[in-house]
Amino acid sequence: MLAIGVSAPIDSGYQPAGITTGGLLDWSYTTDAAGNPTAIADLLDPAQSRGFAYQPYRDFLTCAAGPWSPPVAGQPLQWTYTGSATG
Repeated sequence: MLAIGVSAPIDSGYQPAGITTGGLLDWSYTTDAAGNPTAIADLLDPAQSRGFAYQPYRDFLTCAAGPWSPPVAGQPLQWTYTGSATG
C-alpha cells in the first residue's frame, strides 16, 4: 500500500492556500476578495500553472488559462466566456 502525506494549509479567510502531497503535487492558490481562485501555481512544474478571471458582478468565470490541451507546444490554451478558445 502506498501512503502519501497530504498538507493543505488554510489562509486567514478559511480558504485553501495550497496542497502538497509528498513531492508528487505542490500547488499554491491565490484567491480574490470573494474567495474565487485567481491562480493555481504549480511549484513543481510551473508550466502546469493556471489562471482564472471573473466578471465583477456575481463572480461568473470569464476566462481560464492553463496547460490543458495546448494547440501548440508551450502555448497554454485560454478559454473565454464567449466560448472561443485562443492559444
